Amino acid sequence: ENLGYTVGFIIVIIGRFQLFTENTITVILPLLDKTTPNRFQLTARIWGIVMFFNFLGTFIVALMTTYLPIFTPEQVTAFLDISDHAINKELHLIFFQAIPAGFLIAALVWIMPSIEGSKFWIIMLITYVIAIGDFAPVIAGSGEAFLLMINGQTTIAHGLGYLVAAALGNILGGTGLFAFMAYAQVKVEIEEESEIK
Repeated sequence: ENLGYTVGFIIVIIGRFQLFTENTITVILPLLDKTTPNRFQLTARIWGIVMFFNFLGTFIVALMTTYLPIFTPEQVTAFLDISDHAINKELHLIFFQAIPAGFLIAALVWIMPSIEGSKFWIIMLITYVIAIGDFAPVIAGSGEAFLLMINGQTTIAHGLGYLVAAALGNILGGTGLFAFMAYAQVKVEIEEESEIK
């Protein structure tokens, strides 16, 4: 189960799709370099667009899983059991479990340029740690939340609460913790590049 969890991340990251938790670091560095209302608005805009379409994708997959004969009833039952374990818990726990998930995905994005020949294995390793740690990445978890909501195994309020708690935790872990550390490393380079321009 935990190893299978890594497959979606491998497809998304190697396939160069946009994952919301990847954007907690990439788009935040320019904002940290020069915090202006316009840059803040642009950051919020890209976060909103990427998150909306990530959620749309996971919602469609949850619909297909429920209503199309892609999986056996036994497989769907297993998916619901796994989803129940991930989603149906107190929201403050989800928030705290989302912080390390955001940190680890941001770390993965940060080291990707330097691991050209090992991307597959590094993505698998880091996302496997997220899975065995029972951490809460918002987009992967949204598929589970939507599956439970569609099948009436969690309330809409709790499902949406999960999305908010996990998103805030991912942002804190990816931006509040990792991006500030990364920014401290590249601040001088960014300032030098700005001076050249």
